[in-house]
Amino acid sequence: MKKLIAILCTVLLVLASVSGNAAGNAKYDALAVGTTDMLTGNFFSEAFGANSSDLDVQTLIHGYNLVRWNSGDGAYVFDDSVVSGVTVEEDAEGNRRYIIALADDLKYSNGKKINAYDYAFSVLLSISPILEEIGGFVLHAGFIQGYEEYANGTSKTLSGLRILSDDVLSLTVSAAYRPFFYETGLLNILPRPASVIAPGCMVADDGNGVYLKGQQMTAEMLRKTLTDPKKGYMIRPEITCGPYVLADYDGTTVTLKLNKYYKGNYLGNVPSIPTLTYTCDTNDGLQ
Repeated sequence: MKKLIAILCTVLLVLASVSGNAAGNAKYDALAVGTTDMLTGNFFSEAFGANSSDLDVQTLIHGYNLVRWNSGDGAYVFDDSVVSGVTVEEDAEGNRRYIIALADDLKYSNGKKINAYDYAFSVLLSISPILEEIGGFVLHAGFIQGYEEYANGTSKTLSGLRILSDDVLSLTVSAAYRPFFYETGLLNILPRPASVIAPGCMVADDGNGVYLKGQQMTAEMLRKTLTDPKKGYMIRPEITCGPYVLADYDGTTVTLKLNKYYKGNYLGNVPSIPTLTYTCDTNDGLQ
């Protein structure tokens, strides 16, 4: 029952500003949501495992995925609020290249502009074997052209992922993974702030694909910046880009505040409830 309430409340967050303004309903200052699933404090990604409560928080604080699920068509489509345009090319071998132009008004919760480098870093982090060293799961992205050469160290660049300008990137899906009905879903990529997760590391593209340069990203670094149980990005993600930001977490209860820089979803909707409290509860007393 309480899980159902949690789901309904999450929907309310998206629709509150529309329904409230249209019907003249009173606005709420805060909303408390109960869940029977214990929060574990993984507010980063499924790379470190996550239960449904963690995933709920992740959904509320992270955003601007390149693609979204269209339930009407039963397929993934590009998110018009994030992507301003897409060009698709196919070569003689059957490799398909998506050239993606980003909207120019995407920002993190600190006001910093999100660009193509943030999406590229997200991919490079997700496929890094360092994640396994710190207890995570590595994304085996064989669908990206050039992944095998990058993963086994014979190439320093990931050739199938390119940065063409600050606001334009491209990703080439290997012919070996085509045809695939959910092909667009392979571009399920969120931006991640490299300056927070891997300070001193920079994404570069000299014309042959993306790679990391500058400070070397190591397991020791990510244990401090990402998985530290007190201040790591996984448990204290201070800079995100979803509709809410994490204000507090005490091990049982998460407090979320509105992200003033969130532009809204593909429908233009933004939540209107300033504070959301998400806490572990029980079914005791329910009939």
